[in-house]
Amino acid sequence: MIRSFQRKIGKLVMFIGMYRRKPALRVPLPDYIELEPTTRCNATCGTCSRSSLAGDNLKNDLSLETMHKVLDTLPDLTAIRLIGLGETFLNPHIEDILKLARAKSIKIWIITNGSLLLDQRIRNLIHDYVYDVGISIDSTDPDEFSRLRPMGKIGLTEVIAGTRLLIQERNQGRSNVIIGINSTVSHENYQNLPEIGSLCIDLSTDYLAVSFVENWLMKGDTDYQATSIRINQSLQCVSKIHTILKKQQFRLALRGILVGYKIPKRRIGNCQWPYRSVHITAEGNVNPCCTRTQPHHGLFNILTDDFEKNWNGPAYQELRLAHMRKDTLNPICGSCPL
Repeated sequence: MIRSFQRKIGKLVMFIGMYRRKPALRVPLPDYIELEPTTRCNATCGTCSRSSLAGDNLKNDLSLETMHKVLDTLPDLTAIRLIGLGETFLNPHIEDILKLARAKSIKIWIITNGSLLLDQRIRNLIHDYVYDVGISIDSTDPDEFSRLRPMGKIGLTEVIAGTRLLIQERNQGRSNVIIGINSTVSHENYQNLPEIGSLCIDLSTDYLAVSFVENWLMKGDTDYQATSIRINQSLQCVSKIHTILKKQQFRLALRGILVGYKIPKRRIGNCQWPYRSVHITAEGNVNPCCTRTQPHHGLFNILTDDFEKNWNGPAYQELRLAHMRKDTLNPICGSCPL
């Protein structure tokens, strides 16, 4: 009970800390960032913009050189979320990357598709180095799961079995890692949210994090328009989704499971990212946030450019000013996340 309580409090503290913001043109260096471990992936999810990457960008791995550069450049880091357009555990250097973070006492939060959790080595990495792991499950129906997140021979059964083993090992004292389910919701799968909640209860997860499908592309990007059409279809269901989520929030709270979700609306002027954090791609491109993950969305590169100079330089100050003015015409953030 005490260990469970510690995990929930830890999750809340980290989440609240991430969303602090103090609008200003010049701000301190980030103490929390997102870092893309790889663009390699064994899934072809319809909600992911990985399909828009050029062929030569589909197998980029975060290198130890880049990891060292990140840690040296941002000495005040307290937390890193490993997330991007690939599956974290496909990076061949992932254990060494995790070791470097642990040596600096940095909390690591990982998002994974769960496809490799039946591998004891992968579960050991989570127990040994990870503070929080979110496992992506968008449906409890095996066929629907495979349609939304095609992973070849790996399906819902394998992901749930691996998750169950991870939680069992944790509960037996192997670690006290926070374990949750991440679910991306749209007009296609929102009716399954109660069953996702039931799965969380069955597995005894620490949390359920629900994300509305978002447009990770900018106007002019390949597939931007097609993605916008799909999102607009989902927007017609927002009120129904909100009602279901409120019920699930109460239901799961009775079981000690946290529920977090975001209802889609324009974030310009109400976003912490320009002042608090960055998303760094596997190639070292410094992108303004987690929804701008394409290489060309970057404002500079941490390997070749002075981070501190650019972080408070003209481009970033212009972006912060756009947020202060709630400029919906800003090409980077104006339409986000729709």
